[in-house]
Amino acid sequence: MQKHPDSSLAPNAQFWLGNAWVAQRNCAKAIEAHSVVTTKYADSAKAPDSWLAMATCQQEMGNAAAAKRSLETVVAKYPNSPAADTAQQRLKKK
Repeated sequence: MQKHPDSSLAPNAQFWLGNAWVAQRNCAKAIEAHSVVTTKYADSAKAPDSWLAMATCQQEMGNAAAAKRSLETVVAKYPNSPAADTAQQRLKKK
């Protein structure tokens, strides 16, 4: 990612970096990595899933309001994505 930030593979690599942090139970780093996907690569196919991952971490960190905002963002920005369906289901459970 550092050597080729404009590569077509960069959004995918950044997404998986975020998931690696999730797997290590480091939500702060995971949110940081996934936020790069949602900002720098907002048009990528991985962006909606990064929003979901951030919402999961925000919820685990006890920030329900931020998690709700992240889920609502998925629905608003990516309404036809599978991630939006997941976000809507999670919002209904709240």
